Amino acid sequence: MTVALLYRGPFLLTHAISQLTGRLMSEHMTGSGLTPNDFAIYSVIHAEERITPSRLAEIVGLPPTSLSYVIRRMEDLGDIRRIANPDDGRSVLLELTGKGHRLTHKAQEGFSRAIKAFRAELDIDERHLLDQLEAMAAALERANAKTRGKKTQRAKAASATPARKAPSDGAKRVNHTSQ
Repeated sequence: MTVALLYRGPFLLTHAISQLTGRLMSEHMTGSGLTPNDFAIYSVIHAEERITPSRLAEIVGLPPTSLSYVIRRMEDLGDIRRIANPDDGRSVLLELTGKGHRLTHKAQEGFSRAIKAFRAELDIDERHLLDQLEAMAAALERANAKTRGKKTQRAKAASATPARKAPSDGAKRVNHTSQ
């Protein structure tokens, strides 16, 4: 039996929004030298001037491990540099190089066209929309933090549990979790 969707839930809707946003930005940013995903990172570094990788990960919503790959790529391209953090000798700050600034400015032109096209079609108050999206982001951050906490607890419990011995009767066991 097939059941039609009466409405899109928050995850399906945000997935669709992400796809539509990417398409609109790609169409307007073609030839800028940056993808919409790259522009998100470059534009935050540009706006902040200098930023720690952990703060950047928090703002753009990327796991730090994924962001470290992006940072290395940007560094290899000569678009950013790492400098010592004067407030914390154990961390670094990221800043755009001249080349990184030029790429960001060029991509900004396409982004401006994309956001203008979006705003022309938006028929609700943008501030209200942003407040709702921030509330969703905060709820997702809390849910992710709780999930990580539970995984840590399960991992600790699993490591404290003695390993079970394999059956000695030669019986075959079926793994039902992969089905």
